[in-house]
Amino acid sequence: MLKKIIIFSVFAVTQLDAASQLTHAYLAKKWLVLNNKSEDYKAAFTRGTLFPDIRYYANVSRELTHEDNVTLQAIAACPDAFIAGKKFHSFVDQARWKVAIQIGSRVEKIVKKKAPVLQKHTELLLKFAEDDVIFANNDQCTEVAGYLGPIDEPMRAINIPDKQLIGWYNLLKAWYFSGSTMSSFYKQEFFQQSRNSIPLLSKISEEELNTIPGTIQALARDKQVQAHAKKLVRHFDKLFKKFMKEQKA
Repeated sequence: MLKKIIIFSVFAVTQLDAASQLTHAYLAKKWLVLNNKSEDYKAAFTRGTLFPDIRYYANVSRELTHEDNVTLQAIAACPDAFIAGKKFHSFVDQARWKVAIQIGSRVEKIVKKKAPVLQKHTELLLKFAEDDVIFANNDQCTEVAGYLGPIDEPMRAINIPDKQLIGWYNLLKAWYFSGSTMSSFYKQEFFQQSRNSIPLLSKISEEELNTIPGTIQALARDKQVQAHAKKLVRHFDKLFKKFMKEQKA
């Protein structure tokens, strides 16, 4: 266990327990299927779910966009759809960690062999590989793009300029509408033009950036990583169904 923790230590502060955007959207859809909500609620909930990682785009601290110790009960009881979605994002990040820790040594081994220059970005690559596997095996969430656009008032609570709010959702909208995995979207012109405005990516060298798509694809083709991503989805299915069963009891 200690070895696995050390493997992810580089990203312990910023990314250790975080899922990526396609995974967040996919799991939000699964949660909403189990809850009888209006289309307006679903749209606001989805925007809330995809909002917190604007911190990478707007360069704000995690504490301003994420919560700790969120429960499904707190999400279900929240009266505001956007805030409920925002809480759901944090819940997914927290719950994902219990599964992600188990695949760390395998991911490190693949990255070390495929692209040694990317070893310090192992956790980032795992998140995107999970997205690629989930994309290939499930609904690709292209309709999520239709929910993105309006600025919900809670978005302004941490004083991010509207221009950046719009930029973040435009980036996500282009990704979802493209029907592409991150490793594919990464190569597209829109992303290439946008990546310079993302502080997280601006810290990665050009050599590293050019190696990322192929490395994500190599991870996503690995049978153990594929099994991990499928296990991750099953893990959330169990959590959601257990909660719904307890609510009905």
